[in-house]
Amino acid sequence: MISSQQAILNILRAFLNNQQNIDIPVDIDWKKFNRLAEINSVSGIIGYVFQQADADGVPAEIRRKYENDFLSTITITTMRDEDMKSLIDLLNKSGIDHLLFKGYIVKDLYTVPELRTYGDIDFAIRRESRGKCNALMLKNGYRPLEDWEPVYSYEKNNEHYEIHTELLDSNLNNNADYQGYFRDFWKHTVYVDQHTYTLDPEYHLLYLLMHIAKHLYGSGAGIRMYLDIAFYLRAYREQIDWEHFQQEVHTLRLDRFVNTVFTAVEKWFEIKSPISLKAVDNAFMDEFLTFTLNGGVFGHNSKAAKLSEVRKNSKGGSVKRADTLLKRAFPSADTIKSRYTYLDGRPWLLPVAWVHRFFKKKGTTAGYLEESKEILKTNKNDIIELNDFYRKIGI
Repeated sequence: MISSQQAILNILRAFLNNQQNIDIPVDIDWKKFNRLAEINSVSGIIGYVFQQADADGVPAEIRRKYENDFLSTITITTMRDEDMKSLIDLLNKSGIDHLLFKGYIVKDLYTVPELRTYGDIDFAIRRESRGKCNALMLKNGYRPLEDWEPVYSYEKNNEHYEIHTELLDSNLNNNADYQGYFRDFWKHTVYVDQHTYTLDPEYHLLYLLMHIAKHLYGSGAGIRMYLDIAFYLRAYREQIDWEHFQQEVHTLRLDRFVNTVFTAVEKWFEIKSPISLKAVDNAFMDEFLTFTLNGGVFGHNSKAAKLSEVRKNSKGGSVKRADTLLKRAFPSADTIKSRYTYLDGRPWLLPVAWVHRFFKKKGTTAGYLEESKEILKTNKNDIIELNDFYRKIGI
């Protein structure tokens, strides 16, 4: 019997490679299949493949459900794209340089761009444009939400926008200065039109990989992120200097992680890696696929998400529950100064930042209380197993 997760993988591969024949057996656990499709935000793609390919094994009611998902996804993303184009027009008319990246750019590599769903719409501006951009957003009806410097959020017509002045707002771990590496991103841009820019292909790929690593390190990254890399490798294989790319990966100390991601893309989507890969155990790759699909888009459905803070604060065989609680409630100045820049050079303002932090975002206190419960009941063996799993991934 083919598993639900293997069926979804086969469908995504068919979408990527424009396959017209796909085997969908009748004995799939459709309840589990539907859940995995929903939490990974790929229902529209599945509906498209069911329309295009020979999928005789799909029950009529399931086919109808996903064909409806396909149509609704197309409608919603088309409207979102028009909203973003209107904002881009405002930015251009106001002379504000802006950088498009992540999902808004990657979608154009997809077989059907409108089927690449995304949550918030992200773009970046120059730090000195922050005041001018904020005035523009307010004047045009964009409601300010969280102000997590260097990321500023707005909402309009139920659409969320995240405006970045840096590409990374925190470091992954202590292995390298990831924030510093991506801080000069304006030196790696490609001019699009007027005041619109995007990243050059190699630098953008490095960032997309870093973005996956960041989400994995925190909780998880869903299958869509790896599908992005598959489309990206196919589109830019001939435009990237892969020897230089590997040098940059080594600088970031992400060699093993990139090896894992490119192995996954090759194994799951049949997109040949542009660099030589070291062999990865098949059993681990199967475990990695299960972890990826079961966690959902950002891994929030996984056990790793609940144990994240304890895992990051525990080394070897120790589990530091109390230490983790204190660090979450009262982080160091070095940990949060990228978001509270008034701490830079003025660490004595740290107590102010702690108070600021708790009242800055709605629901923060309740969230920490719930997180504290999970921290206190953490199982030592779970942490040891997760640390070993993340070590195999390469982060």
